[in-house]
Amino acid sequence: MMTFLDKVQINEYTIKFYSGFSLQKVLNHPKSGTSGFMVLLIDSIQEERLKYSRELKINNIIHNAEYSSFDDVLQNLGNNFIMIYQSNGENVKLIEILKDKFRREFFKCWEVL
Repeated sequence: MMTFLDKVQINEYTIKFYSGFSLQKVLNHPKSGTSGFMVLLIDSIQEERLKYSRELKINNIIHNAEYSSFDDVLQNLGNNFIMIYQSNGENVKLIEILKDKFRREFFKCWEVL
């Protein structure tokens, strides 16, 4: 389950911050960047692996869905508009740090032209 936390507009990009991980939302996020950036803040990668594994096992049993590991899914996303950070519950602090970093990085990018 993912919970929307915040969003910021930097140049033409919208950056949305979420808490948690939802495989369906991550896989459906456009690779073209038309929906901007999706930043996922998770408490612990180990916890997400366990949650994901449990969900997939249940779907495999009930719906005969295909099963793949959490690490395989992350490595095969192929989406440059998704970022995952381990926040250890410090979401508010991490969001402020990332917003500041994105503002400086995007500005630098355009300033070089």
